[in-house]
Amino acid sequence: MNFVFMGFGPFCLLISLNALTLRSLLRAVSSSSSDLPQPRKKVEVALAKVSLSIVIVFILCHSVKWIPNLYELSRLTTKDAREWPPWVESVTHISHFLMTFNSSVNFYIYCAKHQRFARALLSGRGAAALRGPDVESTTAATEHQVRYDGNKTIPAGPSA
Repeated sequence: MNFVFMGFGPFCLLISLNALTLRSLLRAVSSSSSDLPQPRKKVEVALAKVSLSIVIVFILCHSVKWIPNLYELSRLTTKDAREWPPWVESVTHISHFLMTFNSSVNFYIYCAKHQRFARALLSGRGAAALRGPDVESTTAATEHQVRYDGNKTIPAGPSA
């Protein structure tokens, strides 16, 4: 029962939802008429590719854990009471490594697939570089109007 709800079910859900995402992505790329302007469409396609890449890596890294789980399930159905073979221990260690790898590789996938994020990260400006000019100018205007002094907010002006 654990295998169905914690393994097979989520994998099937991930695969089917991402297949739908991929299908709509391919439609959007091949379709010349769209509700979105061309630059926005490119951003949406890039973000969908990032999402699909992360899910594919997740599926590859987590599918190895199924080997010991299926072996354990087969032993439970046959009432086999022998000790675990050494290869199951090895596959378990590889599975743990791949799950750890998966949790750390998503950041690098995002950097590789989303150049604007990587440029902002390398420029040292972080989130401010990702916001765009409209939000940046609004933030700059707000900073000129109000300054923070200890426990109180003071309007900025000639006497400030």
